[in-house]
Amino acid sequence: MDLAERTGQLFAIFESQEFDGLEVLLSPDVRMKQNGNPEHDIDGLKAFVQGFKNDGVAVKYSDVRRSVGDGFVVEQHVVTLTRPDGESATTDVCVVLRFDGDGLITRLDEYVDSAVFAALVT
Repeated sequence: MDLAERTGQLFAIFESQEFDGLEVLLSPDVRMKQNGNPEHDIDGLKAFVQGFKNDGVAVKYSDVRRSVGDGFVVEQHVVTLTRPDGESATTDVCVVLRFDGDGLITRLDEYVDSAVFAALVT
């Protein structure tokens, strides 16, 4: 199983905001945590990513750097969020994904300077 490919699929779904296929990448007991915020389960993760789409915020990833280990992927990338009015913000992000033996994502930890996006998405 190619964890880099599965990671690419995950971020392609986030970027396209077409969430069909998201659940086939995730373990039913997946956990997500961003910075020091509370953990989310699968419903919280789906609500988080759906929130951008609901607000009309486009997501774009660039400068992707991926390191694959035994059961995990560390991805660094630049993310740009753009509102429908054209206002945008960009910052570096680091995401650590953990996978089970079937290649399903069991944990997603995201480290981002959320202050960069605060005025954009409030």
